[in-house]
Parts: sequence; C-alpha cells; structure tokens
Amino acid sequence: MIVSVPVIVAMQWFEQNSQIANLEKEKSATELNLLKQQINPHFFFNTLNNLYALSIVKDKQTPEVIMQLSELMRYVIYKGKEETVLLKEEIKYIEDYIQLQQIRLHKQLDFKFDKAITDEELRIPPLLFITFVENAFKHGIEPAENDCFLHLSLKSDGQQLVFICTNSLEEKNNAPAGIGLQNLKRRMALRFPNQQEIVVEEKDNHFKATLRIHDFVL
Repeated sequence: MIVSVPVIVAMQWFEQNSQIANLEKEKSATELNLLKQQINPHFFFNTLNNLYALSIVKDKQTPEVIMQLSELMRYVIYKGKEETVLLKEEIKYIEDYIQLQQIRLHKQLDFKFDKAITDEELRIPPLLFITFVENAFKHGIEPAENDCFLHLSLKSDGQQLVFICTNSLEEKNNAPAGIGLQNLKRRMALRFPNQQEIVVEEKDNHFKATLRIHDFVL
C-alpha cells in the first residue's frame, strides 16, 4: 500500500495534466478557426466599398474590377478555409489585390515587391500578408495627396520567413489598431507560439510593418 499509493497519485496527476493540455489545445484550435472566419467579413467589407465607389462614377473598368474581385473572393472563401496554401499562391493573391487597388484608385503609386525565396512550394497559413497591405492602402495610400509608395519585401529560406510592408504616410495616424491587425497577431500567437513576432513602427512619414516567423515548420 505504501509503495502503490504514490504511484497511483502520480498516474492520476499525469492523466489530469494530459486532459488539461488537450482541453487547452482544443480551445486554441477553436479560437484559431473563429479568427480565420473573421477574415472573410473584414475582406468583403473593404472590397465591396471599393466596388461601390467605382459604380458611383460609372468607371469603364468596373466590369474588369468585378471579375478580379470575384477571383480574390474565391481565394478568400476557398483557400482561406484551408490549413495551408502554397507560398506562390499567396504571392499571386497579394499581387492581384494590389493590381485591383491601382485600377480603383487611379493614382500614381511607387510599387515594389522584392522577393528572395528558396522554395515557392513552401506551405504557409493562408491570408498571412494581406492585413498589412490592406492597412497600407487604407491609412497611407488612399488618403495621400502627394506622391505615395508601397514597398514589399518577402524573404524565405525554408527556416525563416520575413515579410516587410513599408508605405508612405503623410500625417501621423492616431487611429486605434483595426480588427485585422489584432486578428493576425492572435492567429500568429496561436499558430506559432514563441516562433513569431509582428513589429510595427511609424516614423519619417512612413509606416513599416514586419512579420517574422522563426524555425518555420508547419
């Protein structure tokens, strides 16, 4: 009895901790799914506003925009539900989104997208970069009265992934962080605990956001 009681207690303790760990994992998975679902309304709200603005002025490019918009929405609806997508698919989605925005805005934009990627077949969570790009257009490029720019950089060597979004900013932005950035930070914290960081900085009339994932293994 003296020998067996500690063993029984230890087994119960390990079993209880295992159950707690499983519950925490299930809770995280549920929260992650809810956060992923919140991406769709956020995206639709922004893009439908874009389409509405074009329809008011009866822009001749409206049909083309509708077609491009439908492709972007198809990606969000179907790819956004998947656990992972190919890195090259995510890059094309970003480039298509920027092309659509340039058509809508009719504004001269200094746009660059530098890529240093060892493997475009790398699988990543979907809709990983769009929040930064959306924010760049909303807070920096759309309200700009002077020259504006958007410079993107994506580096991936199979071990680390770094995405940097830098955009012009004509005046200091005192608006609180939107749901998109908060959502992304929570998604990354759940998906890559202790492996990721999101850094935003605002200075010298530009805004810079950096997403970095270390030891990149899904």
